[in-house]
Amino acid sequence: MLCFSTRLGANPDSLNQVWLNAAATDSVRLAAMKQLIWDSYLFTDTDSALCLALEMHEFASEAGDKKGQAAAVNIQGICHDLQGNYESALKLFEQTLELNKQTNNPIGVSAMLSNIGLLHYKLGHIDQALSSHTFAAQKLALC
Repeated sequence: MLCFSTRLGANPDSLNQVWLNAAATDSVRLAAMKQLIWDSYLFTDTDSALCLALEMHEFASEAGDKKGQAAAVNIQGICHDLQGNYESALKLFEQTLELNKQTNNPIGVSAMLSNIGLLHYKLGHIDQALSSHTFAAQKLALC
């Protein structure tokens, strides 16, 4: 996927340079991409943020980095939520929840349960929203 390099190739910034630096570790490159998406695209250009998150996920998958995959899928979920695609966002947050469980990330699990609760609320599933938020609070209390 070339969406990142073609969109930013003419005006590279330091995060772009880190992302493109094959000598940098995978985790450093993924952190740079995550920060770039959050700082520059997520709330102003969700289509570009989604494209970059897909590229990030592909890279993290190839590297076998489940934490990077979780971050990328979470961003994809946020993009879908911001675009009003609540069912798609819910599925992506559920996928992120599973990745956070696999990487033993209790704060990530709690955050995803909260996001899932918010989407259930938006979809009118009040009982499921309450259940997700309650479970998120319980998980967070254990951290």
